[in-house]
Amino acid sequence: MGDKIDLGLAGYVLGMTSIILGAVSPIAGFILGVVGLNVSSKEKTDLSKRGTKLSKIGMVVSVIMFILILLITYFAGKYFGQLNFPTA
Repeated sequence: MGDKIDLGLAGYVLGMTSIILGAVSPIAGFILGVVGLNVSSKEKTDLSKRGTKLSKIGMVVSVIMFILILLITYFAGKYFGQLNFPTA
């Protein structure tokens, strides 16, 4: 009945997942990074410290990928807007 849940492991897994999802889906990666940071800050074990670092890295990756997606979308729209496509 007194089993303690290992929040350090949960924060570590969420941090790793936020890095992976940050490269694919930046919004989901950022949210998981925030949740992982929250969960891993509740304990002071070695695993929770690693989880904190991974969550921060995942959040940074998410922000960088989000900015890159915005820039690519902007410049692609500018480029394709200058092309003269024939109309039917």
